[in-house]
Amino acid sequence: MFTRLRPVCSFALTAAVIAVICVGAARRQDAYSHNDAPGYDVFLDSVRAGVLAHVPASPRGGKTGMSRAAVAATTSFVAARSGIAIAADAEARLLALQSEYEQGAAPYVTAGALADAISNWSVDDVLVTATPEEIDRSIESARGFDAPDLPEFFRAGRDRVQVPLGGGSIVASPDEVRAAVTSARTSADTRSYSQTRLRAAVERRLSERLTYLGRADGTRFAPDDLSPVETVALVYSLAANDPMDGSLVDLRGQMAEACKGRTRVVGAPYPRPDGHLPYGPNGYLASTPSPVFMSRVAGLLDRLYR
Repeated sequence: MFTRLRPVCSFALTAAVIAVICVGAARRQDAYSHNDAPGYDVFLDSVRAGVLAHVPASPRGGKTGMSRAAVAATTSFVAARSGIAIAADAEARLLALQSEYEQGAAPYVTAGALADAISNWSVDDVLVTATPEEIDRSIESARGFDAPDLPEFFRAGRDRVQVPLGGGSIVASPDEVRAAVTSARTSADTRSYSQTRLRAAVERRLSERLTYLGRADGTRFAPDDLSPVETVALVYSLAANDPMDGSLVDLRGQMAEACKGRTRVVGAPYPRPDGHLPYGPNGYLASTPSPVFMSRVAGLLDRLYR
């Protein structure tokens, strides 16, 4: 039983509540995890139309004075897809760091350093400081998309939180997740274990993203030198389970196709995507507790750029 596996339980808590590893990714996982999969080139074109078209390039030591535009583009990209607004303190910190980066003064951030920072920050900062209300909202989001007219087949699946783990998954009730939160908050050993397990998962997800981003544009998202706006975009991508592909028009098309497919699965009308965003809390394509992450992203920047 889930509740008997205390170390695994704490990892599931970390993944479910703070959503570094989010539910709902499998829908297009093959397309962006395997570069020989059918449709991979089409997916790369979609990446170019998504994050690469909206978050501008910002080479280290290149043309200066573009930091404000780069930060504004990144925060608007996140908000348009998920409804998440970057806090003013985080935006100010990001702007200062991006300006330093353009001047060649900011420290190098590698993919490995980012994975380390995310793993430690997720447990020591996000998990430990999340309020009871944030935990409740996070669990609700991790249960999946909801709407008043959700078919019973999908509504029945919302009584559990399902978290991918390795080749399988852990399924827990909301009460089991809350119990795991309490355990992790009061046990240093549990937090350490969670960080270790989370580190491997974050590294794998980052590698997936950096691989296809690099294939889509070899001059962007370099694993050995990520700019501040690129690090924030990647953190958002992991937290919201957003591959960052597609324009807003493309995403509306993806949601329409998802609606048709889910209707076919159960033979009953699935809620239309009108009025819903694709990602974020109650996201139509992936519902995740990403706001609890992004509201604390300034702390991650502090870890990366001490």
